[in-house]
Amino acid sequence: MLAKMRGADMRIVAVIANRFNHVYITAPSITCIKQLKGKRIAVSRFGSGSHFQSNLALKDGGLDPDKDVTTLQIGNSGARMAAILSGTVDGTIMAADFVPKAKKEGFNILTDLADTKIEYPFLSLHMMGPHLDRNLKMAKALIRSMSESIRALQADATNAKIAIRASLKTDDVETIDYALSRSVRVLDPRPFPTPGGIQTVLDEIGKEAKGKTFRYDDFVDMRALRELQKEGFFK
Repeated sequence: MLAKMRGADMRIVAVIANRFNHVYITAPSITCIKQLKGKRIAVSRFGSGSHFQSNLALKDGGLDPDKDVTTLQIGNSGARMAAILSGTVDGTIMAADFVPKAKKEGFNILTDLADTKIEYPFLSLHMMGPHLDRNLKMAKALIRSMSESIRALQADATNAKIAIRASLKTDDVETIDYALSRSVRVLDPRPFPTPGGIQTVLDEIGKEAKGKTFRYDDFVDMRALRELQKEGFFK
């Protein structure tokens, strides 16, 4: 969406997850988001996805991320968890796949963004406008393959776990089972973007609009989805 605001003809063609698959974890002494006021928190880097998600989680918990906390750039998920353990920071945003490990380490899980009312085009298919115009059939095929993959994941737990084990490079049964349950919960085989999700992004990056007015239709190209729906694919 930033690219679109800056003049690129980039379009959102489908969204297979309209909610974040992330949680906010903290040191054991922190039991609610508001207790982070005056504390230090970690993101991977300023302006990153983790920074954006962190801001949303803090706002949802009643804090102003620009005034109520000190945000540090720490690095990847492992580095951020280590920073909490060492006392360098008190909280961070993490992919939900880390929840079993985080609980074993004694961290508190304060906010699950999948449980909030925050909509967001978390996993989306983007295409350049001219390329989409020339390759609408290809876009439809991509959407069909994504939708069918999600259906298979939701219907065939045995093979889904094999794929997750390979993807996460772990044999930990609890982690694999949890990752599968999250995928079933967050992924949608009907990959339609939502106005609420687009608005969440606009609210966060509105300063990039530079006086221009942007709407849902400025970012989303529904042609492939509408054709598939008309053909009965999503029944």
